[in-house]
Amino acid sequence: LQENEYPNVIRSVIGLLFVFFVGIHSVCASTHHPTSKVWIDFIKESDTLFVKGLFIDLSQKQNGYQWEMNIHKEITADSIFNEHKNGKFIAEPFFPKIITETKIDLKKREYFVIVFNVFDFKNTLVGTDTLQSTQINPALIQPQSTPPLAAKLELPKPKITLDALEIDGLILDETRSKIGRDFYEIFFNKWSQPLGAKDFLITIKEMPARGIGARISIQVNGNIILYRFLQPRTELIEEQANISISYVKRYLMRNEDMKQDLEAGDQMGNGIY
Repeated sequence: LQENEYPNVIRSVIGLLFVFFVGIHSVCASTHHPTSKVWIDFIKESDTLFVKGLFIDLSQKQNGYQWEMNIHKEITADSIFNEHKNGKFIAEPFFPKIITETKIDLKKREYFVIVFNVFDFKNTLVGTDTLQSTQINPALIQPQSTPPLAAKLELPKPKITLDALEIDGLILDETRSKIGRDFYEIFFNKWSQPLGAKDFLITIKEMPARGIGARISIQVNGNIILYRFLQPRTELIEEQANISISYVKRYLMRNEDMKQDLEAGDQMGNGIY
């Protein structure tokens, strides 16, 4: 190289090193900021277990994903059943979504393992969760010594909490009928978080009902605060949703007032020396 070419070469090398380290920093930074949560939820009603695979996208934009659910059942060592379901979906940001559902007949007293996986369109695993029969009934153990294929993943079931989700004020949908889901959608779209309310999770759950209507409960942090019977008429469903929203807001505001009163009492002390 001629002497006047050395400055250009040095600048090129420095530029390449800069791009390399910036790229490395970006990759490393992304591993510390999860953008989604994947989990399994279930509802036990009589002798049936309703299992749901759920997903929430914590990014700021709409994204597409792929999912699969592997179900392994054993009644005896010679009676083994495997089922694989999969599909694709679009996730709206910060909107909890039920991706797939299945049922387990508890009367059969069979050992089962359910694994729910979500991937992006590059087939990169985004999140996973597992549910085993021993989490429902410790007596439902595996009838053979070698573990089933699904169990070899050894995926522990995390306890889903508000801290684990890293987001507050979620409204979860556990409805099953069109009437129930219409109610949930109206409630969700009209809901606005009361000023000062925090650390809460609202669950709208549908329960068995006779006739053509639907019966739902509204829970806050796992506590049932309201029951509603819904008729299959849009204007009546909307009316019940409006009433429920007002009730839940009042409940949350009362809770915050009580917390503040308790905190103020603790700061004042009891006056005993």
